[in-house]
Parts: sequence; structure tokens; C-alpha cells
Amino acid sequence: METKEIINLLIQKAQAALPDITIIFLANVKSVTSNRYDYSDSSILTEFLSVEECNELLTSLQNFGFFTLIYYNSEKFIRDYYNEKFTTSKIIIFEGTQKGIGKARDSYIPAFCDLEGLLHTGPNAYINGICTNKYHWTKLLEGHNVSVPNSWQYNMGEWLNGQRPILNKTLIAKPCYECASIGIHKQSIDRYSYKYENYLNKLSMTYNQPFIVQEFISGYEVEVPIIIHQKKPYILPPVVICKKDSYVMGNEILDFDDIYDDAYQFCLLNTINTSIDLQVKTEALKVVKIIDLERYTRIDFRVDINGKCYVTDINSYPHIVHHSSFAYAFKQLNNNTENLLPCLIGNILP
Repeated sequence: METKEIINLLIQKAQAALPDITIIFLANVKSVTSNRYDYSDSSILTEFLSVEECNELLTSLQNFGFFTLIYYNSEKFIRDYYNEKFTTSKIIIFEGTQKGIGKARDSYIPAFCDLEGLLHTGPNAYINGICTNKYHWTKLLEGHNVSVPNSWQYNMGEWLNGQRPILNKTLIAKPCYECASIGIHKQSIDRYSYKYENYLNKLSMTYNQPFIVQEFISGYEVEVPIIIHQKKPYILPPVVICKKDSYVMGNEILDFDDIYDDAYQFCLLNTINTSIDLQVKTEALKVVKIIDLERYTRIDFRVDINGKCYVTDINSYPHIVHHSSFAYAFKQLNNNTENLLPCLIGNILP
């Protein structure tokens, strides 16, 4: 079955289940959700939904016909659940990334749901846990012959196992436990020097976590959205993401400010290079199998000038709002983006 066909099937499953289920929408929303812990220079609010994005997803559920309850703090949902506030026997949890700065925080709701036997749209707690640590999954993929950039781990003055890059190699540094470009700035890309190592030391202390330091790959930035239904992955069209003045990222990146301001654009990779399109799809399938990814995910690549692709990120909770690459790819298959969330709900129905 092709990707377009499975999407239509999942939407039909969601439609058939409408009378029987209640959707619990756990929405972390800027200026609404309480959040006690954050970073000083890169707020985790970049992971949160804006009020407009939240309304967009809520409207898509309601227009489809789902009875939906929204919670802006997951703690209140859990209290209500244990106080037996829900009258329906079948609820489905749609959750996004969690608040706070704790390790593997995205495992919180999946672990609770699996403990209580509740259906939820995201992956299980283990997958979220392993995808949280960029260095760990990078080395796991490297050990299975998947192309990743040369990588090292730096933490508060120490290189793991004493292994470090050679001087003057162009590098990029990212916090191991964060996503959405949190902790990534223009100066995160530079040649390795003692000055750069001092910068790394300040970063690791500011974020209180190790940093993955990688050889910087100049070229395309490609995002590959995937729906995994009954252990079988269905790849949506790979998308090139870039700044608004060029489709080739080159020596640039989308840093924290770019992501926060939504300063990027998309195009389909197959309109630029069909051979690279096939290559990233092949590599993405390997990643799905090695990590045992499930439900829906997004795998990101940098593709160099010679057409070699390197896995640079695994997002187990990709954004699905209208200006995301996931929604863009979904729309290219002649689907209304309002049906994306119902499709992901249909994906978990028995």
C-alpha cells in the first residue's frame, strides 16, 4: 500500500471511531502553560505552541467531529484521571513535547499512558528516552553503518574518553537533551580552537548538560516525515528546509532565533534532486528499524555538495501545525492539512 493510500485509510478509521472516543489534547501553550524551569538564553517556549497554533489543532479535531477536552497542564489531566472525571471509557491522548528541562521529559506522558492502558498518539517512553540523547543515538546509528557526522561529546571541561576533534576542523555544537534549536546560535558553528572550547565550557554549564560536537556538514537541510502503521513505515515526501533567500542552506543553519521567528521556507527535495530523494528515504528506513521508531516521526539530514547524506536529528514529537515540514509534505499528497491530526489518531486505533 502506498503512503497516500494508507493516509486515506487512517482518516477513514478515525471517522468510523468518532462516536466512541474522547480526545484529550495536552497542549503546552506560550503564555498559558505554567513552566517553572527554563534556560536563560534559549527559552524552551520555542517548543510550545502559540495560541494560534493551539487553536489550529483544536479546530482540526473539532471540525473533524471529535469530542475534545483540552488541558494546558498535564498535571491537571492526571489528577482528573485519577479522580475519575471522565465519563467515557475510551479516551485518546494527543500530546506534544513536555515542559521543563529534565532529561527524557517527553517520556512522562507515554509512560503514564502505557501504565494505565491509555491510547496515545506518540511513541513509547523508551523511544522518547533514547531520542532525547543525541550523542547516544548518533553512536548507535554509526555502529550500524548509518552515515552520521563525526561526533564527540563535551561536558563541563571534559571530552568523553579523552577523544576530541583536530584543531581548525569546522564544528557545530548542540545540547544533547534539547530540540527546536534550543542552545544553538550563530557562534555554535566555528573552527575548533581553545577559544571554541571555552565557549563549549560556558554552554555546558549554562545548560547543565553535555553537548554533542559534530563535524559541520555544508549543504542541504532535509526533513523526512514518516508515519509508522503496524510496524510498517510510510514515508511522506522529503522536504528541503532553508532560510527565505535560498533553497540551499550551505554553511548556514537555522538557529534558535530563526526557529522562534519561523524564519524558514520549504520545497520538495525531489524537485531539486531525485537521487538524493531516494538516498534519504533509504537511510530513513534504516533509522526507523534500528531505533524501532513508531507512530509518527521526522528524521533530519544534512546533504553535502557530493550528495552524501548524514542523519543529524530524530524528532519523535515533530510539529504538525500548518507551517511545519510534516504538514507541508502531507499537503503535497493532496490532503487537507486539517486531516493530519485525525490521520495520526486513526493510526493508533485497533
